[in-house]
Amino acid sequence: MPKVKFWICLCLSLSLFTACSEDEDIVDTIGTPSTGDGGGPGSQVPVGTIDQTGFWIDVDDGGQYNKLLYKTTSLEEDCIIEADTSGFEFITCYLDIVEGPLYLNDLELRYNSPPGLCDIITVSPAWHYNQDVGFGPSVVNINIDDSDPDVPAFVDSCTATHENDVDSPIACALHPELTDIGSTTGPSCVYDRSGSDGKFNCCFGDYTLNITTTSGALPSSEETNWGGSPQSCISPYLSSWPFDNDGYPQSTIERVPRDPNDEAVGLTNSVSLAANASSNQVRFSTWANFYTVSGGPHGHSGFYGATVSNLPYAIEPIDDLTGTPIRSGNEAWTIGCYDEGLELQNSITLYIREWNTLADFIAYETSGGSSGDPDVVGTQGIDCKLEGPVTGGPCNDYLDLDDILTRAGGSYPTVPGVNDADRENYFPQIEY
Repeated sequence: MPKVKFWICLCLSLSLFTACSEDEDIVDTIGTPSTGDGGGPGSQVPVGTIDQTGFWIDVDDGGQYNKLLYKTTSLEEDCIIEADTSGFEFITCYLDIVEGPLYLNDLELRYNSPPGLCDIITVSPAWHYNQDVGFGPSVVNINIDDSDPDVPAFVDSCTATHENDVDSPIACALHPELTDIGSTTGPSCVYDRSGSDGKFNCCFGDYTLNITTTSGALPSSEETNWGGSPQSCISPYLSSWPFDNDGYPQSTIERVPRDPNDEAVGLTNSVSLAANASSNQVRFSTWANFYTVSGGPHGHSGFYGATVSNLPYAIEPIDDLTGTPIRSGNEAWTIGCYDEGLELQNSITLYIREWNTLADFIAYETSGGSSGDPDVVGTQGIDCKLEGPVTGGPCNDYLDLDDILTRAGGSYPTVPGVNDADRENYFPQIEY
């Protein structure tokens, strides 16, 4: 499971950072590492030693695997904002790792702020939904016919009101978010998949359940909830990362320390993400957040809302089956550099990309990025450039976020109400 390494952790609720939505909290942390000279990312600067050269992010691989970490502008450019920058640099970086090491090794993301460049550092994790999420009705009314002692009681009628409904309650059968509407204990929510192996309850919201009977028994009214929590429906499963009261990942915030003479010290810190192989996560690299370019086949509109997005459904579902807006995920890791007035000065956005074959990874590196396909598919020993006697099996051994598009059939339908039943295919649905 992921583990965030900080020296001192304090809770602080803020809503001033562009890396967070307006109702997200930010967790306050103070880093107090040692100082020292360094050589920038990739120079094996000791953990806990502040590098003077710039504001950067790097990966401590322990010499266990190959990786490429660079600005999206060129493989030759380190993922760094120089210490002497005048501010307002916003860079995007790629971290390329072959699927085997990405699945088997812990991922240690290090970040560094040199003395005097940043007063405050924030870290926002990449996250997406693991399965379809949504809200249940706010009111459910059930009329039970129990007038005949020789016939089991049955639901004579069921109506429900959703928060978005503008009229009176309508039949439960017309609520696409409801199922089991003939149950005398009340209907179920289609987002509650906790009865399935390894799945979770992703139906959110409180509701009132009103039950009346034809026998004249006193009616009952119960204030309850649909039982779901976003925290259990999010992948990567950031169980050790701080979550807000609504169940969503928080951003962290750290003060860049000063010494007793009020001189800037700088800061270095890290985030540890446990290897997927250390859990029951099967055939999915949860940390690989890279996906095809914006404007491509990921483009979709809401099922019932007019909002249009180029993010995958798993990151931005837009709305649920009733048209209720769903909070968007975060497509990339973001490290923010702020001044004392909490004004953003610099930032680094990081996409982690999984490569299906070592041969294509090497080709990409040696060609300077002009050749090599990270998403090679086919059969091992035949057409994915594997040397040796092994035959059979896929070149793409572990899925990543971008593979969800393939499982969805190559594109996302955008006709509201037509493709509702297919929506679950747009999410990883990892079985834990």
